[in-house]
Amino acid sequence: QHHDPDRDATANVPEQTATAGGATLTPTATSTATSTPTSTATALPTAIATQTATPAPRSTSVFLPLIVRAAPPQADLIISDLRLIPNQTSFAAGEPVLIEVTITNLGDAPTNAGFWVDVGFNPAQPPRQNLLWEDACGLVPCQGLTWGITQSLEVGASVVLRSTPDSYASDYTLWNGSLVAGTTELYVYVDVWNPATDYGAINEGPAGEQNNIRRITGLTVSGAQVSGARAAPVLPPRPQQP
Repeated sequence: QHHDPDRDATANVPEQTATAGGATLTPTATSTATSTPTSTATALPTAIATQTATPAPRSTSVFLPLIVRAAPPQADLIISDLRLIPNQTSFAAGEPVLIEVTITNLGDAPTNAGFWVDVGFNPAQPPRQNLLWEDACGLVPCQGLTWGITQSLEVGASVVLRSTPDSYASDYTLWNGSLVAGTTELYVYVDVWNPATDYGAINEGPAGEQNNIRRITGLTVSGAQVSGARAAPVLPPRPQQP
């Protein structure tokens, strides 16, 4: 009988027991399976040709601020009130009448200069700048009134003018205190005179020059006309400013 010494050696190995701290440890044979590494094929990235579009130029609008130059402050003279006392439209020639005119500065600057105010009756031509009342008279006898304003009118200030000798400029006025027979219209023109300019003594701007006149129409004055009266009065030359 053939005797295999290696096999006998393996079979006859006694079981070894170790003792640790009173506990008996018996070694156990463990079979461990070892996996064989597997090679993995990895796909390499493929180069892709990419076409890049060049952006078209963009136009941009730039809005600049609008600069508006403010108009310089100016006075604006108006006839804020015009009345006859007594307050009526029918009169008899020779009946006492008081004319009252209120001038107001509605602008945003004081007047800072003197100016003239005229009252005329039944003008033979439309009242306008630099046309004095005596040069447009359409009645016989011709009469009219003038005031010279020498004070500065502040913004919002008013001045009241009356047809009395202590109020009007007597050198440039013909007024007997009553309306002439045949009178149908009365007008007032503020800042009427300054032959050196086309706007008077006070530059009110284009809009301000449009409100310098006011009228009372529809008047009736009965009675006989005054005999011997002149149609065209002779008055001294008027200066540009009072």
